[in-house]
Amino acid sequence: MEQQGRGLVCPRCSSKDVININLSLEHGDRVAFYSCHRCDKRWWHKDGAPVDLPEVLQMARRDKGGAGDIQN
Repeated sequence: MEQQGRGLVCPRCSSKDVININLSLEHGDRVAFYSCHRCDKRWWHKDGAPVDLPEVLQMARRDKGGAGDIQN
């Protein structure tokens, strides 16, 4: 994801029709979600570096006190 001036640019299609949502998780992790309305690419960053969705979900599960496994 590039920033041109004050706008965001999609790394896939170069559209400027991108939203950004910043989230703070309970343990202090801060992540940013990006979504392109033109091509539907979605991506995450933590501390300015790209992270995969499974890593973001693992951070969120840790915040809920779970180990990440569903117990029956």
